[in-house]
Amino acid sequence: MFDRHHMIWRWADHWDELGDWLPAAKDLVSRWADQSPQEVEFRNDFELRVACFLLYDNLLPESAAKALSFLFLETMSEARDKGYRLDRLHVIPEKRGRKRDVSRMYRQWELRELLKAGTPKMEAYSQIAEKYAKSTDTIRREYERIEKQSAEREKS
Repeated sequence: MFDRHHMIWRWADHWDELGDWLPAAKDLVSRWADQSPQEVEFRNDFELRVACFLLYDNLLPESAAKALSFLFLETMSEARDKGYRLDRLHVIPEKRGRKRDVSRMYRQWELRELLKAGTPKMEAYSQIAEKYAKSTDTIRREYERIEKQSAEREKS
């Protein structure tokens, strides 16, 4: 089943384990060929390595290839969720702190326009809150925070 040009054969030969690893790999191929992608389970590091080597040579059964790709996607997602950084897989954790809210700029611009037009503050807060599905307190706090920051900048 495996020839000298296959990656699995070269790997086993390098570690001087041709007699052990190739029959085990052959058994895994036959087991995975009879299973659906949902049934395929990689039980240890060896099985994952065998699957990768077989995939490299296009010998991995389709069900195992699908299971391996799903496992890969789950692993990337888990790494991102746990805050790990894996540059080769382009997994970069989210930045810490307050998430950037792009719509906040538009809300504040519309609020300032309403206030310039002479709308009372509470009414302007209510209009913006209703339009953007936010609470009036959130709109008020954002406005006060921005006003405070701009006042501090003017002092500097």
